[in-house]
Amino acid sequence: MSKFLCTSVITIAALLFAIALIAPQFAIAQPGPPQPQPSADVTISDFTLSSNVFVEHDNITAAMTILNNGSAPAGNITLSLSQDFEEFWGMMGIAVGANSSVSIEHTWFAKRGNHNISAMLSVSGAALMNTRVTRSISVQTPNPPDLQITNVSISGDEVVEYKDVTATVTIFNNGSMIVSNISLMLYLDYEEIWNMTDISLDSNSYTNISHTWVAKKGYRSISAMLAISGAALMNTRVTRSISVQPPDLQITNVSITGDEFVEDKDITVTVMIFNNGSVAVSNISLMLYLDYEEIWNMTDISLDSNSYTNVSHTWVAEKGYHNVSAMLSINDMPLPSTRAGWNITVQAAPVGDVTTLVAALGVIVLAVFLPTLVQSLHRKRR
Repeated sequence: MSKFLCTSVITIAALLFAIALIAPQFAIAQPGPPQPQPSADVTISDFTLSSNVFVEHDNITAAMTILNNGSAPAGNITLSLSQDFEEFWGMMGIAVGANSSVSIEHTWFAKRGNHNISAMLSVSGAALMNTRVTRSISVQTPNPPDLQITNVSISGDEVVEYKDVTATVTIFNNGSMIVSNISLMLYLDYEEIWNMTDISLDSNSYTNISHTWVAKKGYRSISAMLAISGAALMNTRVTRSISVQPPDLQITNVSITGDEFVEDKDITVTVMIFNNGSVAVSNISLMLYLDYEEIWNMTDISLDSNSYTNVSHTWVAEKGYHNVSAMLSINDMPLPSTRAGWNITVQAAPVGDVTTLVAALGVIVLAVFLPTLVQSLHRKRR
């Protein structure tokens, strides 16, 4: 028993000795005291905002300069921007050389309210609290646009049916800000006839916009109204009234001349057009018809009020019984009430004149009887 105990003690002692020899090779290194790390000498300088008062949805631009005051390059820098201490943008991997700087800008949309905008740096993920800089801004609710239609002018004091009428609208921006996405709608008797979109106006500026259409007779109401981004501005509606008169044009006289209307001879028709109205009329056309088929026309005729003009046309006559008529139009709109017509008879051309006929007969007589006469005279001489 004592021998067994002695052997066990010796074995345990040997094992402990062996463990003591091997243990240092597997020992876990314990952390030593923290070693001082070199800190990057970087700061944010010249942190500016494009303004300190904004209107909602305006662009805000922050400009800043990262300055490295150290004698060694600084890398792995991150720039963070925060609004009311909540980060909304960051830029990583910035490097700045020794004793140099880097300028950075960022733009975003303003949100209504009073806000603190901060910028701060971090290096290798470690925030440099001493680099934080803060600016305060106020973002206001935009005022409703102060747009007006200051004038609507209609071309001419009196408007004639089928004649062009032009409305010119003056839009004025009385506000202190640019207004875009403006639309102009034009109405005739409260039905929209035309619109123009994507109009922009600087502050305290105006523009003139015109539209032309063909007038229809009657008492008409012309209105103009504005909209922004599709939302109508009812307070901008302006209305004007016009009276469109029917044209008072007439074909008052027609003369037809020719050589007794004989086939293959020229016929000339002269038409007198009279404007009985109190306003000038333009874009008049005269159409001339032979047997109800148009053979000629003249366009771009203009007449002052209470004035007339004569228009003529010549063509070669064809035999037969014919109807000659004339009619007016304005802007290609026929005026059936102005149609006037006449009937003429064109005689067939004679076979030939009398002199030619007598001469021909004389030649025939000589050709027939001259040989006989010569023979008779010749016999008598014998």
